[in-house]
Amino acid sequence: MEGENAEVDESATPRANSPAPTSTSTYDERFARDLIDQGTTLRRFAAAMTRSPADDLGQDVLERAWRNRRTFRSESALTTWLHRITINRARDVAVRAENQRTEP
Repeated sequence: MEGENAEVDESATPRANSPAPTSTSTYDERFARDLIDQGTTLRRFAAAMTRSPADDLGQDVLERAWRNRRTFRSESALTTWLHRITINRARDVAVRAENQRTEP
């Protein structure tokens, strides 16, 4: 029979003691790698928007993106979504700073 002599690819068979990857964990791992890849670019973009070092803002954007990763619908590129979060957070920071300056 054809199947009796066929080689078995053991890497394709799940092992009893290793957890099977779920689609959620695979998505999370890929999303985390994509966020890490975009980190430097986002920090530069945030720094350009605020005209100052923006490590805190960049970190905040990455954290918000991670917390809200399930709402990302892939209708646009991940970078577009991350830039929009960055713009919104930079505006929030600017408004808060302006309000603190104008308060007596």
